[in-house]
Amino acid sequence: AILFGTPKGSARIRSLRLDLARVGSQGYLIRTLTVDGHRATVIAGNTDIGVLYGAFRFLRLMQTRRPISRLDIASRPKIRFRVLDFWDNLDGTVERGYAGSSIWKWGELPQYLSPRYTELARACASIGINGVVLNNVNASPYILTPLYLEKVAALAGVLRPYGIRVYLSV
Repeated sequence: AILFGTPKGSARIRSLRLDLARVGSQGYLIRTLTVDGHRATVIAGNTDIGVLYGAFRFLRLMQTRRPISRLDIASRPKIRFRVLDFWDNLDGTVERGYAGSSIWKWGELPQYLSPRYTELARACASIGINGVVLNNVNASPYILTPLYLEKVAALAGVLRPYGIRVYLSV
């Protein structure tokens, strides 16, 4: 069995009385325990984001064929801001970009939210990225207009459930 959650959101996790203080707000524990007489893998954190990071770590262990029968992992990020910086321009080009156009389709936002945004959020969360800068450091001031801030807010709404904050270069 696999049990996952936070003490605040799960009575079962709370009843295990795990020492979660040492993992902070974005860390997690992955432990093999006996729960009600049955062997279980427990993935717990103080926040849903910590649990998400723990779940991705557990999946990575399975995908790399690591032993998972006796786990005792405690992880806490050592760096508070783990940010991916896009050098994307509002016209869809990428400054110093060597791999095509921007992922951000500013002309379609906020009405259409590409599934690629959620895929990006999952990929970032899977390696612990907790922030993205949406635009080029040589920023266009238009990013601060109400029209573009509405678009930024729509992107933030997609990324936030994965623990990712949105930043702008200005």
